[in-house]
Amino acid sequence: MPQFTAGGQLDLISFHGVRGGGKGGGSPPPAPPPTYTSPSDAMVFNSPAELNAHLSQLQQEKDATAAANQAKADAATAKNEQDFLTRRGEALTGARQNVNRAFQLAGVDPSLYAQSDIDPALNRAASTIQDLDPNPSSAFSPTLGQDIINSITTGKRGEALRGLNQTFTPTYANTALPSSLLDPQVTSLVNEQFDPLTQQLTNARNRGTLTDPGYNAALAALQQKRSGAEATVRNLGEGILSGERNDLGDYISGARSTASGLNLADTFDPSAYTSEAGRRVQTDISGLPGALRNAVGGTQFATLQDLMNAGGASQGATNALGPTPAGGAGAATDLLDPNKKRGLGTQGAF
Repeated sequence: MPQFTAGGQLDLISFHGVRGGGKGGGSPPPAPPPTYTSPSDAMVFNSPAELNAHLSQLQQEKDATAAANQAKADAATAKNEQDFLTRRGEALTGARQNVNRAFQLAGVDPSLYAQSDIDPALNRAASTIQDLDPNPSSAFSPTLGQDIINSITTGKRGEALRGLNQTFTPTYANTALPSSLLDPQVTSLVNEQFDPLTQQLTNARNRGTLTDPGYNAALAALQQKRSGAEATVRNLGEGILSGERNDLGDYISGARSTASGLNLADTFDPSAYTSEAGRRVQTDISGLPGALRNAVGGTQFATLQDLMNAGGASQGATNALGPTPAGGAGAATDLLDPNKKRGLGTQGAF
């Protein structure tokens, strides 16, 4: 009878009994029943069913262990994630409190800047936190609040300066107080002195005290002195305007300095400065005639005597109304002193 191994396989190596039959030979012993060994733990079973049942049980135990381990790992992962989220939330809350405190110390309600500046800055910092970071607070700079304030303040100052620059261009003072403002004032002041002199020279010619050559010479002298007077008065006016422009420039510079030094809690209205500058300009313009008149004061740019002397020097000792008196000196003397009596016995009023 064939023999089987302990695992139930045909034993091809061992030899049991004696080959052949002989007289008196007995029957070989019966073969042992087959057995089945588990490949997982070397346990031996008498049937495939028992083996399969055992293997199934082992697999179930293995699966249960794996499931338990996975559940434990999942729980640990979930806990780690939850712990991280808690740390992250606490870090964000702490950072927000620090930022709000910085705003409060600056004298400003942080809620006014929450949506526009604070929240975006906190979110940008929070976005740099890596998952499961053990120290998410490190993502938030301890100076974050002041950094946000500085950024807002810089923008506020820039906006204030832009508001000023819309009105206060580099040429604002010269444009607001142009030299052309002097034209009517110079003309008026010069005319006050030279119009009467012109009329007096005309009267002197009409009365014969000046000949045509003498009148023309006196008129040329008058025009020369008038040109000098105009230049002098205009220079005085330019000096007045220059001072007023400098004052206006100082005011504008002060406005720009204020804008450049704004703090977060400060308010700034560019229109208040532009309105005040406009008021000052109008005050300067309205006060220009009086200021220029005061600058001229009692300056006398020409006298009738000077002009008559110029005319007399040109026409010589000739009496425009008749023959020159004996010696010829009388007529010349009359020209130099229009208050003396002349040949016709008239007073020297022109």
